Amino acid sequence: MTCPRSFLFFDHCRLPASEVGMIIDKGVDFPQEIDAALRTYGESMWLFRERPDAVTTRALNTYTGDHREYVPAFSPHSSHDHDMHIPQSFQYLTPRIRITPGDLTDTPLSHPTTLHFICSPTRAAVIMSQVAQVEGWSPLSIYEPIPVRSSIGIIITTCAVMPTKRLS
Repeated sequence: MTCPRSFLFFDHCRLPASEVGMIIDKGVDFPQEIDAALRTYGESMWLFRERPDAVTTRALNTYTGDHREYVPAFSPHSSHDHDMHIPQSFQYLTPRIRITPGDLTDTPLSHPTTLHFICSPTRAAVIMSQVAQVEGWSPLSIYEPIPVRSSIGIIITTCAVMPTKRLS
């Protein structure tokens, strides 16, 4: 089955490695067996960046069966005070490395047709403004807002971030 790019979220779609890409920051402790396993999916989908002066970013995503557990969100590596007050099932265990649209410039992953990011509405606004600065680039943006809460302020801010565009 051919899967149109605008419908990447359906379970029945399988994309070849040439249609998917991800930046992987490899710290000094990056496991060789993970490197080898990732490469079995295809060399073209990974942009490995060696970080000889840092450890690999690690995080904990907690599930019980098919459900995410909500654990205290305090993380010594959090960069926002509000992160400490929101229950969540994801937390960084090491310092994180933020990836920006600029990190894709002059790489095989430059100008993707789809861009997926998980962040606060404020961070998403920065990402979308960086995308808008690149002439001729208008990717389908898949945005997962965090924190996961539904106050009217968060909803308004989240809606303001994403451009309105109908899929055809």
